[in-house]
Amino acid sequence: MAIYRPKGNLVIASSIEGVFNNGVRECAYISLNAHQRMLAEKLLKGPSFFGRMLDMKEFREVEAINQSETVQAFVALRPLVKKAADYLNILQLISDWPNEARHIIQSKDDAVVAFFTKKFEEKKAQTAPERLIFDQYFYDERKARQAQSEAEWFLLQEPFIDTLSELRILNQHGYTIHLVTSKDEQSTWDLCRAYSSPLAGFLEAHDIALSEEDRVMFGARKCMIRRECIIGKERMGDKKSKAGQLEISAELEGVPPRRVWRLDDMYNADEVAGMRAAGFNTIFIVKGGYAFDLHYRQAEKAEIPVVERVGMASFIAEYACQLGL
Repeated sequence: MAIYRPKGNLVIASSIEGVFNNGVRECAYISLNAHQRMLAEKLLKGPSFFGRMLDMKEFREVEAINQSETVQAFVALRPLVKKAADYLNILQLISDWPNEARHIIQSKDDAVVAFFTKKFEEKKAQTAPERLIFDQYFYDERKARQAQSEAEWFLLQEPFIDTLSELRILNQHGYTIHLVTSKDEQSTWDLCRAYSSPLAGFLEAHDIALSEEDRVMFGARKCMIRRECIIGKERMGDKKSKAGQLEISAELEGVPPRRVWRLDDMYNADEVAGMRAAGFNTIFIVKGGYAFDLHYRQAEKAEIPVVERVGMASFIAEYACQLGL
């Protein structure tokens, strides 16, 4: 199927987590160890999930751990999370409500989603001091594991392969790809570099401009991932919103807001309102990320296209064609 090539520079600003990167299991691993440390230091009450700190290699390789109900429920409840401290409450919900946790592994129906959403907000309100400590322990644990073995740490996560294929198609047909994140740009760039290594092999040689030689060989604008097109917290300043991220993309490419399109995995009414108020009206929600079906219905009600991951390049290109861009 032919892919429409835009008449000018059209930027696809893709979220990292849930669209490009699948890092929820890394977050599960880090959270379980941070939780275990707090228990050991008597900063938390309650049972331990595995009774000890976990090693990165065993977490990846031992199915009794990585396919346990605890980890599966953690993944299923990921749509509730907005910041690292929230993972503490996710673990508490799994411990306090094991039957419901088993239910949400099998079916994310509206009733169980509503149940956990309510309990999650209650837990957050009850655990403010513990959340502050957990947040620090979470990031301390992540830094410690990165220092222990960055290669092992990278292997705890993986890209969404279908997303890579679809973004590659768009890039090859003249669309400019930006990766936007609330994280720092350097760690995101390091992750992309790791995905391009022979060991990982997720990114092809022409996908990422690793050096000036790459930029000359492949063309500075032809590589799908370029260091300057990762928009993270270093450049955000006072622009803490998703609208702020898109404003930076527009400034970088010298295009108006209508030529910067947002690609996300979850609908958030406040964020959408902010983007639209700033003139960024074209937003797509990609299925298969960290969202409940409820989020997709909310997006459709707000007249935001919800697209399947496979085939989204064709959908986006057809959208551009219809707008004559």
